[in-house]
Amino acid sequence: MSNFIPEMSGHFVFTTLGTKSADIDIAKKIASEISRKSPDEIMEFLMIVYLLGNCYSKLVVKRRSGKNTHDHFISTLKTMPLREVFERSKS
Repeated sequence: MSNFIPEMSGHFVFTTLGTKSADIDIAKKIASEISRKSPDEIMEFLMIVYLLGNCYSKLVVKRRSGKNTHDHFISTLKTMPLREVFERSKS
C-alpha cells in the first residue's frame, strides 16, 4: 500500500489549519482529488484526518499557549510518519 493517502491526509490537515490564504485553494484541490478515490481510500483518508484533528484538539486543550501549541503541531505534522501511525492504530 502506498503512502499517498496518509500523506494527502496530513497535507490536508496542514493546509486546513494553516494561516496562508493559498491554503484554502490547496485544501479544495485535495478534497477534489480524494473524491475520485475508491471508497476504501476515502475512508482511510477520513480516519486519518479525524485522528489528526482529535490529536490536535487534545493537544491544544492541554496547553494554554494556543499559538505555540498550534505552531508545534503543524511543524511536527510535516515530518510525522503517517503511514506507520495509521498502521499501528489499526492493530
